[in-house]
Amino acid sequence: MKWGVNAVLFLFIFNLFNREFTVFVDLRIFICLFEVVFLLLKATQVAFNRNLLLATSKINLFIYFVLIIAVCISNITWLNSPLIMDKDTFFNLIILYIYNLMSVAFFTLFFKELSLNIFLKSVHFSAFFLLLSMIAALCGIDIYFFSNEDVRAVHEGAVLSPFGVRVAGYSEDANYATLCMMIWGYTSYALPGIKRTKLLVLFCAILGVLLSFSKTVILGLVVSYVFYFLIVSRAIYFVFPAVFGLIVISIPFILDLMSLLQTMSTRFVMWSVAFEAFLNNPIFGWGISAVRSNFLFQGYWYVQPHNTFLAIAVDHGIIVLSIFVYLLVHRFKEDNASYRLLLSVLIFLMCTSDLLPFPYIVFIIVLLPIMLKTDVGNNKNVMRLRI
Repeated sequence: MKWGVNAVLFLFIFNLFNREFTVFVDLRIFICLFEVVFLLLKATQVAFNRNLLLATSKINLFIYFVLIIAVCISNITWLNSPLIMDKDTFFNLIILYIYNLMSVAFFTLFFKELSLNIFLKSVHFSAFFLLLSMIAALCGIDIYFFSNEDVRAVHEGAVLSPFGVRVAGYSEDANYATLCMMIWGYTSYALPGIKRTKLLVLFCAILGVLLSFSKTVILGLVVSYVFYFLIVSRAIYFVFPAVFGLIVISIPFILDLMSLLQTMSTRFVMWSVAFEAFLNNPIFGWGISAVRSNFLFQGYWYVQPHNTFLAIAVDHGIIVLSIFVYLLVHRFKEDNASYRLLLSVLIFLMCTSDLLPFPYIVFIIVLLPIMLKTDVGNNKNVMRLRI
C-alpha cells in the first residue's frame, strides 16, 4: 500500500505546482479516484482491526468534523436567499472543496506510509518542471499541448519585472507561480537535505520568482520577515539592519502598488460590501459562492472578493472563520523558522486573494507539518482510536 500512497502524494504535489498541465483529463480526477480507493481500503482495515491511527490531536479531529458540519449548514441558507446562485460556480467550488477535504483526510490517515524522500523529490521535480515551463513560455515555445487553451502562460506589461513580462507557465497565474517558487525554497530549507542541493534550489526558486514576479507575493515575503523576526522570534536588535534593508528594497514595489490606486480602491469597495453581507448573516453565512452572488446582487460584477478570510466569513460565517484562524495560529507553534516564514507569506497572500478553493492551504497547513514530524511515536499530535 505504501507505494500507492506515495504515488498519490506525487500526483498531488505535481498538480499543486502545475495545475494546468493535463493529459487529456484533469489530474485531480485521478487523484480523487485513488484517494477514494485508499480511503475505502483504510475503512475496511479499521473495520477488522478496530484500531485507527491519525496524525492529529483529539481537538483537531473534533474541529475537523465541526468544520464540515458548519460548511454544510451554511448552504441551507441558499433555500431562502435573495441572492441568485451561479450553479456552475457553486458545483465547481463544491468539487474543489471535496478534493481539498479528501486530501486532508488522506494525508492524516496515511501519514505513516508517506515517505519524506519521495515527498522532497516530488517537490523538487514538480517545481523544476514548472520552472522549465516558465522558461519555455518566456522563449515563446508553445506549452499548451497538454493543457487547456485558456492558460495565461505569459502576462504582458509587467511593471518593474526584470524580463518585462510575468511568466506563469503551467501554474496558470503568475501570482501562483511566485507562491509555488517560494513554497519550493522554503520547503527545501524546512526539511533535512544536502546543503548544495538547498543552494541550487534557492537559486532556481529565485529565478522562478523573477520570472513570475508577483509584487503581492514578494511584498508578502518582506512583511513575513518583519512579522517573524520582530514578533515571533523577538530578536529585534539582531535583525533590525536586515529588516530595514528588506524594507528599503521593497520601496519600489510599494510605490508601484500605490500607483494602482484604482485597483485598490475597487478592492476596498469589494471588501466593504462583503463585510456588510457578513454582518447580515454572521453565524452560518450565506453558502458556498454567496460572496460572489452578493456582489452581483449589489450591482457589481460576479467575482471572488480577493480576500480568503472575507470569503469564508460571508459564505460560511463566524464559526468556520474562527476554526480557520485557530488552525493558522496553531501552526505557528511549529518549531521551524522556514515553515513559519512560509506560513506568514501564505497569510499575507490570503489577505489579497481567495485561496480557499486551491490546495496550497492543504499543503502548507496539513501536509508539510506532517512531513516535519520525524518522530511519529513521540509526537503528541498523533492519536490512536479504538473503534
